[in-house]
Amino acid sequence: MRKTSLSVALIATLALSNAGCNDAVKPDDTAQPTGKPSFIHHPEPPAKDLAAPFKALGCPKESYSSGIKPCGALEKFGCTSINLLEGEYAGVFTAFQPSYPIAMCQIVANGRPPLAEGEYVSSGGGLLQQYTRYIIAKDGKFALLKNKADFQHLFLPIDDGFEALAYARIMTPYMAAYGFQYNSNETYFVKSIEDSHAKPAGDGYDVLMYEHSIFGCGKHPTYAVKLHVSKDGKITELGSKTKISEGKMEMCVD
Repeated sequence: MRKTSLSVALIATLALSNAGCNDAVKPDDTAQPTGKPSFIHHPEPPAKDLAAPFKALGCPKESYSSGIKPCGALEKFGCTSINLLEGEYAGVFTAFQPSYPIAMCQIVANGRPPLAEGEYVSSGGGLLQQYTRYIIAKDGKFALLKNKADFQHLFLPIDDGFEALAYARIMTPYMAAYGFQYNSNETYFVKSIEDSHAKPAGDGYDVLMYEHSIFGCGKHPTYAVKLHVSKDGKITELGSKTKISEGKMEMCVD
């Protein structure tokens, strides 16, 4: 299994926005430092190549990211850049059924009027507002998944635990993370940390996800979040968010 530090594993699978979870659930910040935790690992979704049809277009690479500049058949979707989901970035996206090659369409506001709700799947960012849509390759053509409803129409109902994790990754601000290992630059608040996973429960699956504070100044804590994902796509938060770690030093990220 790939081994990464907690912070790197989470940042690599960054989720950008909220999408309908219970905002009344607050973090539990009462925990005290515990010392070095143990780590419980779970299988990741099977690896798949999600980027091949996009790379085949030969679009120029972005100089500041792993993405590409829209060209050819991708220009019509209005993306500022397109992030390819390959390697560790593919993550839980490989679990969606039906399975299609998929990429992230990033739209940077940069002076544009804000997009209305329903015109994007997720939003977030630092100094510049960013919106995320997705593009799939299907039957030799590219199609835009503009909003959450497009995702639900294509991928519901949810058929297994890996797909429940993938759906939660898209529809919430939380992320799936794997391959945790001890990081001496972190203070820990739990005795054990588990990789993201899903267990059958009731009308769907209980899933373990993570929330990591990326932007702003502070120690950027990380929280474990338990969700219930029903087969018809309803997501419910289960209990409080549990602080598992934070940096030992304060830092600012724009």
